Amino acid sequence: MRAFITPGVKEIVVACGTKYGKSLSGASAIIVAAPLRRQKLFRWVSPIYSQARIGFKYLKRMLPGSPYTKLNESNLIVNFPHLDTQVQCFHGQEPESLEGEAVDGYILDEAAKLKPLVYAACRTTTTVTKGPIVYLSTPLGKNHFYHKAMDAKARMEWAYKHNRTPESIFITAPTSDNKYVPQESIDFAKRTLIDRLFRQYYLAEFLDEGSIFTNINACIEGEEINPDEADSLMWVHEDSLTSDVVIGVDWAKTLDFAVTVAICLKSGRVVGIRRQRNVAYKLQILRLKTFLKCFKNVCFLMHDKTGVGVALDEMLEDIGCDYYGVTFNNTNKAEMVALLMNAFESKEVIIPNYQTMLEELSSFEVRSNNLGMMFYSAPKGEHDDLVTGLMLAWYACLKIRNNSFDVKVLENLDPLFTEDLADDD
Repeated sequence: MRAFITPGVKEIVVACGTKYGKSLSGASAIIVAAPLRRQKLFRWVSPIYSQARIGFKYLKRMLPGSPYTKLNESNLIVNFPHLDTQVQCFHGQEPESLEGEAVDGYILDEAAKLKPLVYAACRTTTTVTKGPIVYLSTPLGKNHFYHKAMDAKARMEWAYKHNRTPESIFITAPTSDNKYVPQESIDFAKRTLIDRLFRQYYLAEFLDEGSIFTNINACIEGEEINPDEADSLMWVHEDSLTSDVVIGVDWAKTLDFAVTVAICLKSGRVVGIRRQRNVAYKLQILRLKTFLKCFKNVCFLMHDKTGVGVALDEMLEDIGCDYYGVTFNNTNKAEMVALLMNAFESKEVIIPNYQTMLEELSSFEVRSNNLGMMFYSAPKGEHDDLVTGLMLAWYACLKIRNNSFDVKVLENLDPLFTEDLADDD
Protein backbone atom coordinates (compact mmCIF):
# COMPACT_ATOMS: atom_id res chain seq x y z
CA MET A 1 0.00 0.00 0.00
CA ARG A 2 3.02 2.29 0.40
CA ALA A 3 4.56 1.25 -2.93
CA PHE A 4 4.37 4.70 -4.54
CA ILE A 5 5.60 6.72 -1.56
CA THR A 6 8.47 4.54 -0.29
CA PRO A 7 11.83 5.95 -1.46
CA GLY A 8 13.96 3.63 -3.57
CA VAL A 9 11.30 1.02 -4.35
CA LYS A 10 11.15 0.17 -8.05
CA GLU A 11 8.94 -2.92 -8.02
CA ILE A 12 6.78 -4.95 -5.69
CA VAL A 13 5.63 -8.44 -6.68
CA VAL A 14 2.68 -9.78 -4.72
CA ALA A 15 1.79 -13.48 -5.11
CA CYS A 16 -1.14 -14.31 -2.85
CA GLY A 17 -4.06 -16.69 -2.64
CA THR A 18 -7.42 -15.94 -4.19
CA LYS A 19 -9.57 -13.34 -2.41
CA TYR A 20 -6.61 -12.22 -0.34
CA GLY A 21 -7.27 -8.53 -1.03
CA LYS A 22 -4.55 -7.83 -3.61
CA SER A 23 -6.66 -5.58 -5.85
CA LEU A 24 -8.04 -3.60 -2.93
CA SER A 25 -4.53 -3.02 -1.64
CA GLY A 26 -3.40 -1.97 -5.10
CA ALA A 27 -6.13 0.65 -5.27
CA SER A 28 -5.12 1.80 -1.80
CA ALA A 29 -1.53 2.29 -2.99
CA ILE A 30 -2.76 4.72 -5.63
CA ILE A 31 -5.03 6.49 -3.14
CA VAL A 32 -2.10 7.00 -0.76
CA ALA A 33 0.08 8.60 -3.44
CA ALA A 34 -2.01 10.32 -6.11
CA PRO A 35 -3.68 13.03 -3.94
CA LEU A 36 -0.24 14.13 -2.75
CA ARG A 37 1.57 14.47 -6.08
CA ARG A 38 1.44 17.23 -8.68
CA GLN A 39 1.52 16.61 -12.43
CA LYS A 40 1.81 12.85 -12.10
CA LEU A 41 0.32 9.95 -14.06
CA PHE A 42 -0.52 6.58 -12.51
CA ARG A 43 -1.98 3.59 -14.27
CA TRP A 44 -3.97 0.50 -13.32
CA VAL A 45 -3.69 -2.31 -15.91
CA SER A 46 -5.83 -5.49 -15.94
CA PRO A 47 -6.00 -8.32 -18.50
CA ILE A 48 -9.43 -7.29 -19.87
CA TYR A 49 -11.67 -4.22 -19.84
CA SER A 50 -14.21 -5.52 -17.31
CA GLN A 51 -11.42 -6.10 -14.78
CA ALA A 52 -10.06 -2.61 -15.41
CA ARG A 53 -13.51 -1.34 -14.46
CA ILE A 54 -13.12 -3.10 -11.11
CA GLY A 55 -9.99 -1.06 -10.39
CA PHE A 56 -11.81 2.11 -11.41
CA LYS A 57 -14.71 1.17 -9.12
CA TYR A 58 -12.37 0.75 -6.15
CA LEU A 59 -10.81 4.15 -6.80
CA LYS A 60 -14.20 5.79 -7.21
CA ARG A 61 -15.44 4.43 -3.89
CA MET A 62 -12.34 5.47 -1.96
CA LEU A 63 -11.88 8.99 -3.30
CA PRO A 64 -13.88 12.11 -2.47
CA GLY A 65 -16.02 13.55 -5.23
CA SER A 66 -16.04 16.93 -6.91
CA PRO A 67 -14.24 19.34 -6.73
CA TYR A 68 -11.32 17.20 -5.49
CA THR A 69 -11.72 14.61 -8.23
CA LYS A 70 -13.29 14.56 -11.67
CA LEU A 71 -14.25 11.17 -13.06
CA ASN A 72 -14.28 10.17 -16.72
CA GLU A 73 -16.51 7.08 -16.55
CA SER A 74 -16.31 6.19 -20.23
CA ASN A 75 -12.50 6.20 -20.37
CA LEU A 76 -11.96 4.99 -16.78
CA ILE A 77 -9.90 8.02 -15.79
CA VAL A 78 -9.69 9.77 -12.40
CA ASN A 79 -8.51 13.39 -12.54
CA PHE A 80 -7.26 15.51 -9.64
CA PRO A 81 -7.84 18.99 -11.20
CA HIS A 82 -6.07 20.99 -8.50
CA LEU A 83 -2.94 18.85 -8.85
CA ASP A 84 -3.01 18.18 -12.60
CA THR A 85 -2.57 14.51 -11.65
CA GLN A 86 -4.35 11.60 -13.33
CA VAL A 87 -5.04 7.90 -12.79
CA GLN A 88 -5.86 5.84 -15.89
CA CYS A 89 -7.36 2.33 -15.87
CA PHE A 90 -6.35 0.26 -18.90
CA HIS A 91 -6.77 -3.28 -20.17
CA GLY A 92 -3.70 -5.14 -21.41
CA GLN A 93 -5.14 -6.77 -24.52
CA GLU A 94 -3.29 -4.26 -26.71
CA PRO A 95 0.11 -3.67 -25.04
CA GLU A 96 1.11 -1.06 -27.61
CA SER A 97 -1.63 1.24 -26.23
CA LEU A 98 0.43 1.56 -23.05
CA GLU A 99 3.48 2.94 -24.82
CA GLY A 100 4.39 6.60 -25.15
CA GLU A 101 3.56 8.88 -22.23
CA ALA A 102 5.81 8.76 -19.14
CA VAL A 103 4.12 7.10 -16.17
CA ASP A 104 4.94 7.58 -12.47
CA GLY A 105 3.63 4.23 -11.23
CA TYR A 106 1.75 1.11 -12.31
CA ILE A 107 -0.56 -1.39 -10.68
CA LEU A 108 -0.61 -4.58 -12.80
CA ASP A 109 -3.63 -6.50 -11.55
CA GLU A 110 -3.88 -10.25 -12.28
CA ALA A 111 -0.33 -9.95 -13.56
CA ALA A 112 0.05 -13.68 -14.25
CA LYS A 113 -2.62 -13.37 -16.95
CA LEU A 114 -1.13 -10.30 -18.63
CA LYS A 115 0.87 -10.65 -21.83
CA PRO A 116 4.65 -10.39 -21.38
CA LEU A 117 4.60 -7.43 -23.78
CA VAL A 118 2.60 -5.50 -21.15
CA TYR A 119 5.54 -5.84 -18.76
CA ALA A 120 7.90 -4.44 -21.40
CA ALA A 121 5.60 -1.54 -22.29
CA CYS A 122 5.23 -0.55 -18.65
CA ARG A 123 8.95 -0.64 -18.05
CA THR A 124 9.70 1.60 -21.04
CA THR A 125 7.21 4.24 -19.87
CA THR A 126 8.82 4.39 -16.39
CA THR A 127 12.39 4.72 -17.65
CA VAL A 128 12.53 8.48 -17.06
CA THR A 129 10.25 8.74 -14.02
CA LYS A 130 11.70 5.62 -12.34
CA GLY A 131 8.20 5.05 -11.04
CA PRO A 132 7.51 1.74 -9.27
CA ILE A 133 5.55 -1.13 -10.79
CA VAL A 134 3.38 -3.29 -8.54
CA TYR A 135 2.61 -6.79 -9.84
CA LEU A 136 -0.45 -8.35 -8.15
CA SER A 137 -1.62 -11.90 -8.87
CA THR A 138 -2.45 -15.40 -7.80
CA PRO A 139 0.19 -17.73 -9.32
CA LEU A 140 -0.56 -19.42 -12.65
CA GLY A 141 2.14 -22.01 -13.19
CA LYS A 142 5.74 -20.95 -13.74
CA ASN A 143 5.14 -18.32 -16.40
CA HIS A 144 6.51 -14.79 -16.78
CA PHE A 145 4.93 -13.72 -13.48
CA TYR A 146 6.79 -16.51 -11.69
CA HIS A 147 10.12 -15.39 -13.15
CA LYS A 148 9.40 -11.79 -12.15
CA ALA A 149 8.54 -12.94 -8.61
CA MET A 150 11.69 -15.06 -8.24
CA ASP A 151 13.85 -12.23 -9.56
CA ALA A 152 12.31 -9.78 -7.06
CA LYS A 153 12.78 -12.28 -4.24
CA ALA A 154 16.45 -12.82 -5.10
CA ARG A 155 17.12 -9.08 -5.32
CA MET A 156 15.34 -8.47 -2.01
CA GLU A 157 17.30 -11.19 -0.22
CA TRP A 158 20.57 -9.87 -1.66
CA ALA A 159 19.76 -6.35 -0.42
CA TYR A 160 18.96 -7.55 3.10
CA LYS A 161 22.11 -9.68 3.17
CA HIS A 162 24.22 -6.64 2.31
CA ASN A 163 22.33 -4.26 4.63
CA ARG A 164 20.88 -2.24 1.78
CA THR A 165 17.39 -0.91 1.21
CA PRO A 166 15.75 -3.24 -1.33
CA GLU A 167 14.60 -1.83 -4.65
CA SER A 168 12.59 -4.99 -5.33
CA ILE A 169 10.17 -6.52 -2.83
CA PHE A 170 8.47 -9.93 -2.97
CA ILE A 171 5.34 -10.55 -0.89
CA THR A 172 3.40 -13.80 -0.64
CA ALA A 173 0.62 -15.10 1.58
CA PRO A 174 -2.10 -17.79 1.52
CA THR A 175 -5.81 -16.98 1.36
CA SER A 176 -6.18 -18.02 5.00
CA ASP A 177 -4.22 -14.93 6.09
CA ASN A 178 -7.27 -12.86 5.13
CA LYS A 179 -9.57 -13.19 8.12
CA TYR A 180 -12.56 -12.01 6.08
CA VAL A 181 -12.56 -15.16 3.93
CA PRO A 182 -14.68 -17.78 5.78
CA GLN A 183 -12.66 -20.79 6.87
CA GLU A 184 -15.46 -23.06 5.68
CA SER A 185 -14.96 -21.74 2.14
CA ILE A 186 -11.27 -22.67 2.29
CA ASP A 187 -12.10 -26.09 3.75
CA PHE A 188 -14.65 -26.71 0.99
CA ALA A 189 -12.08 -25.81 -1.66
CA LYS A 190 -9.55 -28.18 -0.12
CA ARG A 191 -12.10 -31.02 -0.25
CA THR A 192 -13.28 -30.38 -3.80
CA LEU A 193 -10.17 -29.18 -5.66
CA ILE A 194 -7.34 -31.47 -6.63
CA ASP A 195 -4.24 -30.88 -4.53
CA ARG A 196 -2.19 -28.93 -7.10
CA LEU A 197 -5.04 -26.49 -7.78
CA PHE A 198 -5.68 -25.92 -4.08
CA ARG A 199 -2.00 -25.27 -3.51
CA GLN A 200 -1.88 -22.78 -6.38
CA TYR A 201 -5.09 -20.86 -5.78
CA TYR A 202 -5.21 -20.92 -1.97
CA LEU A 203 -1.63 -21.42 -0.80
CA ALA A 204 -0.17 -19.21 -3.57
CA GLU A 205 2.43 -21.79 -4.56
CA PHE A 206 4.18 -21.67 -7.92
CA LEU A 207 3.73 -25.08 -9.52
CA ASP A 208 5.16 -26.48 -12.74
CA GLU A 209 1.71 -26.77 -14.31
CA GLY A 210 -0.80 -24.04 -13.55
CA SER A 211 -3.56 -24.84 -16.05
CA ILE A 212 -6.62 -26.90 -15.16
CA PHE A 213 -6.09 -29.30 -18.06
CA THR A 214 -2.58 -30.65 -18.63
CA ASN A 215 -1.01 -32.80 -21.35
CA ILE A 216 -3.37 -31.31 -23.95
CA ASN A 217 -0.79 -31.27 -26.77
CA ALA A 218 -0.24 -35.03 -26.43
CA CYS A 219 -3.96 -35.59 -27.09
CA ILE A 220 -4.19 -33.62 -30.36
CA GLU A 221 -4.33 -35.32 -33.74
CA GLY A 222 -4.92 -34.30 -37.35
CA GLU A 223 -4.41 -31.14 -39.33
CA GLU A 224 -5.61 -27.78 -38.04
CA ILE A 225 -9.32 -27.09 -38.42
CA ASN A 226 -10.09 -23.70 -39.97
CA PRO A 227 -13.72 -22.66 -39.43
CA ASP A 228 -15.46 -21.11 -42.42
CA GLU A 229 -16.91 -18.31 -40.27
CA ALA A 230 -15.91 -16.87 -36.93
CA ASP A 231 -19.28 -17.67 -35.35
CA SER A 232 -19.95 -21.05 -37.00
CA LEU A 233 -18.26 -24.45 -37.33
CA MET A 234 -19.58 -27.76 -38.61
CA TRP A 235 -16.86 -30.43 -38.56
CA VAL A 236 -16.92 -34.24 -38.59
CA HIS A 237 -14.06 -36.73 -38.62
CA GLU A 238 -13.54 -38.94 -41.67
CA ASP A 239 -14.49 -41.95 -39.53
CA SER A 240 -17.77 -40.44 -38.34
CA LEU A 241 -20.06 -42.72 -40.38
CA THR A 242 -18.50 -45.80 -38.80
CA SER A 243 -18.52 -44.48 -35.23
CA ASP A 244 -20.81 -45.24 -32.32
CA VAL A 245 -20.85 -41.93 -30.44
CA VAL A 246 -22.06 -40.11 -27.38
CA ILE A 247 -23.01 -36.44 -27.58
CA GLY A 248 -22.52 -33.44 -25.27
CA VAL A 249 -24.58 -30.28 -25.88
CA ASP A 250 -24.17 -26.82 -24.36
CA TRP A 251 -27.06 -24.57 -25.41
CA ALA A 252 -26.87 -20.81 -26.02
CA LYS A 253 -28.65 -18.22 -28.09
CA THR A 254 -26.90 -14.83 -28.22
CA LEU A 255 -23.93 -14.02 -25.98
CA ASP A 256 -22.36 -17.48 -25.87
CA PHE A 257 -21.97 -20.23 -28.43
CA ALA A 258 -24.19 -23.29 -28.74
CA VAL A 259 -21.84 -26.27 -28.97
CA THR A 260 -22.34 -29.96 -29.74
CA VAL A 261 -19.45 -32.40 -29.33
CA ALA A 262 -19.47 -36.05 -30.46
CA ILE A 263 -17.02 -38.59 -28.99
CA CYS A 264 -16.45 -42.08 -30.36
CA LEU A 265 -17.51 -44.48 -27.62
CA LYS A 266 -14.77 -47.00 -28.41
CA SER A 267 -11.72 -44.82 -29.09
CA GLY A 268 -12.44 -41.65 -27.05
CA ARG A 269 -11.77 -39.59 -30.17
CA VAL A 270 -13.74 -36.39 -30.79
CA VAL A 271 -15.33 -37.11 -34.17
CA GLY A 272 -17.67 -34.15 -34.54
CA ILE A 273 -18.13 -30.52 -33.46
CA ARG A 274 -21.01 -28.13 -34.16
CA ARG A 275 -20.51 -24.55 -32.96
CA GLN A 276 -22.92 -21.69 -33.66
CA ARG A 277 -24.19 -18.41 -32.25
CA ASN A 278 -27.29 -16.23 -32.62
CA VAL A 279 -29.45 -19.21 -33.60
CA ALA A 280 -33.02 -19.72 -32.34
CA TYR A 281 -33.55 -22.81 -30.17
CA LYS A 282 -35.91 -24.51 -32.64
CA LEU A 283 -33.29 -24.18 -35.35
CA GLN A 284 -30.63 -25.48 -32.96
CA ILE A 285 -32.75 -28.61 -32.46
CA LEU A 286 -33.18 -29.06 -36.22
CA ARG A 287 -29.45 -28.66 -36.77
CA LEU A 288 -28.76 -31.11 -33.95
CA LYS A 289 -30.92 -33.73 -35.69
CA THR A 290 -28.95 -33.19 -38.89
CA PHE A 291 -25.67 -33.43 -36.98
CA LEU A 292 -26.66 -36.77 -35.42
CA LYS A 293 -27.11 -38.27 -38.89
CA CYS A 294 -23.37 -37.89 -39.47
CA PHE A 295 -22.66 -40.91 -37.25
CA LYS A 296 -23.33 -44.62 -37.43
CA ASN A 297 -25.14 -44.71 -34.10
CA VAL A 298 -25.77 -42.17 -31.32
CA CYS A 299 -25.75 -44.09 -28.05
CA PHE A 300 -26.59 -41.26 -25.69
CA LEU A 301 -26.89 -37.47 -25.52
CA MET A 302 -26.21 -35.38 -22.44
CA HIS A 303 -27.06 -31.68 -22.42
CA ASP A 304 -26.76 -28.73 -20.07
CA LYS A 305 -30.23 -27.81 -18.93
CA THR A 306 -29.07 -25.22 -16.40
CA GLY A 307 -31.37 -22.24 -16.90
CA VAL A 308 -32.90 -22.12 -20.37
CA GLY A 309 -31.89 -25.70 -21.16
CA VAL A 310 -34.81 -26.95 -19.02
CA ALA A 311 -37.25 -25.80 -21.69
CA LEU A 312 -35.40 -27.87 -24.30
CA ASP A 313 -36.03 -31.23 -22.63
CA GLU A 314 -39.43 -31.67 -24.26
CA MET A 315 -38.09 -30.48 -27.62
CA LEU A 316 -35.61 -33.38 -27.52
CA GLU A 317 -38.26 -36.08 -27.19
CA ASP A 318 -38.13 -37.03 -30.89
CA ILE A 319 -34.37 -36.64 -31.22
CA GLY A 320 -33.96 -40.34 -31.98
CA CYS A 321 -31.75 -41.33 -29.03
CA ASP A 322 -31.77 -41.46 -25.24
CA TYR A 323 -30.80 -38.22 -23.54
CA TYR A 324 -30.37 -36.64 -20.13
CA GLY A 325 -30.30 -33.01 -19.01
CA VAL A 326 -27.80 -31.90 -16.35
CA THR A 327 -28.38 -28.98 -14.00
CA PHE A 328 -24.88 -27.87 -13.11
CA ASN A 329 -23.82 -27.15 -9.55
CA ASN A 330 -20.39 -26.89 -7.96
CA THR A 331 -20.29 -30.58 -7.04
CA ASN A 332 -21.24 -32.23 -10.32
CA LYS A 333 -19.30 -29.73 -12.44
CA ALA A 334 -16.18 -30.34 -10.33
CA GLU A 335 -16.65 -34.08 -10.86
CA MET A 336 -16.93 -33.68 -14.64
CA VAL A 337 -13.90 -31.37 -14.78
CA ALA A 338 -11.85 -33.85 -12.73
CA LEU A 339 -12.79 -36.73 -15.06
CA LEU A 340 -11.81 -34.71 -18.13
CA MET A 341 -8.55 -33.71 -16.45
CA ASN A 342 -7.76 -37.37 -15.86
CA ALA A 343 -8.64 -38.16 -19.48
CA PHE A 344 -6.07 -35.68 -20.77
CA GLU A 345 -3.40 -36.76 -18.32
CA SER A 346 -3.84 -40.43 -19.29
CA LYS A 347 -4.34 -39.61 -23.00
CA GLU A 348 -7.71 -41.38 -23.06
CA VAL A 349 -9.41 -38.57 -24.96
CA ILE A 350 -8.30 -37.47 -28.44
CA ILE A 351 -9.19 -34.01 -29.71
CA PRO A 352 -8.86 -32.34 -33.12
CA ASN A 353 -6.39 -29.58 -33.84
CA TYR A 354 -9.01 -26.87 -33.42
CA GLN A 355 -7.42 -23.67 -32.13
CA THR A 356 -10.55 -22.30 -30.47
CA MET A 357 -11.00 -25.50 -28.45
CA LEU A 358 -7.33 -25.50 -27.46
CA GLU A 359 -7.55 -21.88 -26.30
CA GLU A 360 -10.66 -22.60 -24.21
CA LEU A 361 -9.02 -25.64 -22.58
CA SER A 362 -5.83 -23.70 -21.84
CA SER A 363 -7.59 -20.69 -20.32
CA PHE A 364 -10.25 -22.60 -18.33
CA GLU A 365 -9.77 -21.75 -14.67
CA VAL A 366 -10.98 -21.94 -11.12
CA ARG A 367 -12.56 -18.69 -9.96
CA SER A 368 -14.03 -17.60 -6.65
CA ASN A 369 -17.06 -15.54 -5.72
CA ASN A 370 -17.23 -12.84 -3.05
CA LEU A 371 -17.52 -15.47 -0.32
CA GLY A 372 -14.43 -17.29 -1.48
CA MET A 373 -16.37 -20.26 -2.93
CA MET A 374 -14.70 -21.76 -5.99
CA PHE A 375 -16.26 -22.58 -9.33
CA TYR A 376 -14.95 -23.56 -12.76
CA SER A 377 -15.41 -21.29 -15.75
CA ALA A 378 -13.72 -19.35 -18.52
CA PRO A 379 -11.89 -16.14 -17.58
CA LYS A 380 -14.09 -13.06 -17.62
CA GLY A 381 -14.90 -11.99 -21.15
CA GLU A 382 -14.00 -15.37 -22.69
CA HIS A 383 -15.92 -18.55 -23.59
CA ASP A 384 -15.95 -22.13 -22.30
CA ASP A 385 -18.75 -23.61 -24.43
CA LEU A 386 -16.46 -26.10 -26.17
CA VAL A 387 -15.06 -27.21 -22.82
CA THR A 388 -18.59 -27.74 -21.47
CA GLY A 389 -19.69 -29.71 -24.54
CA LEU A 390 -16.52 -31.81 -24.35
CA MET A 391 -16.84 -32.66 -20.67
CA LEU A 392 -20.54 -33.52 -21.05
CA ALA A 393 -19.71 -35.87 -23.91
CA TRP A 394 -16.79 -37.44 -22.01
CA TYR A 395 -18.92 -37.94 -18.90
CA ALA A 396 -21.58 -39.65 -21.01
CA CYS A 397 -18.87 -41.78 -22.62
CA LEU A 398 -17.63 -43.03 -19.26
CA LYS A 399 -21.16 -43.74 -18.05
CA ILE A 400 -22.06 -45.75 -21.14
CA ARG A 401 -18.80 -47.70 -20.97
CA ASN A 402 -19.53 -48.55 -17.34
CA ASN A 403 -23.16 -49.45 -18.12
CA SER A 404 -24.22 -46.82 -15.61
CA PHE A 405 -27.56 -46.20 -17.28
CA ASP A 406 -28.90 -49.66 -16.36
CA VAL A 407 -31.85 -49.71 -13.92
CA LYS A 408 -30.66 -49.26 -10.35
CA VAL A 409 -32.24 -48.86 -6.95
CA LEU A 410 -32.57 -45.23 -5.89
CA GLU A 411 -29.89 -45.42 -3.19
CA ASN A 412 -27.26 -46.49 -5.72
CA LEU A 413 -27.96 -43.91 -8.40
CA ASP A 414 -25.25 -41.40 -9.26
CA PRO A 415 -26.04 -38.11 -7.42
CA LEU A 416 -25.78 -36.34 -10.78
CA PHE A 417 -28.88 -38.22 -11.93
CA THR A 418 -30.94 -37.98 -8.72
CA GLU A 419 -30.80 -34.23 -8.14
CA ASP A 420 -33.82 -33.62 -10.39
CA LEU A 421 -36.01 -36.60 -9.41
CA ALA A 422 -38.27 -34.44 -7.27
CA ASP A 423 -39.05 -32.30 -10.29
CA ASP A 424 -39.33 -35.20 -12.79
CA ASP A 425 -41.59 -37.30 -10.50
